[in-house]
Amino acid sequence: MYNSFEYLQGSIAEIQKKYEILSDIVTEYGGKVHGSQRDRDPKTSLIDVLVYYEVPFGQREEVKRKFNDFVLSIITRTN
Repeated sequence: MYNSFEYLQGSIAEIQKKYEILSDIVTEYGGKVHGSQRDRDPKTSLIDVLVYYEVPFGQREEVKRKFNDFVLSIITRTN
């Protein structure tokens, strides 16, 4: 298994949606989300979440690509 993480930042609603999608993608590839670590930026009030997960060998880049495609689609829709 490969260990990895994603850094999520945004409002509570944005973080929730990104976390759910990441969790679904990791599960789809036979992996597990192991935990997360949260912080709040005192200047912007945005939340930072570091999500730790593992996926089978050879699947890490595919999971990252699929998640990044999702995040880019959100950015494209809001701009």
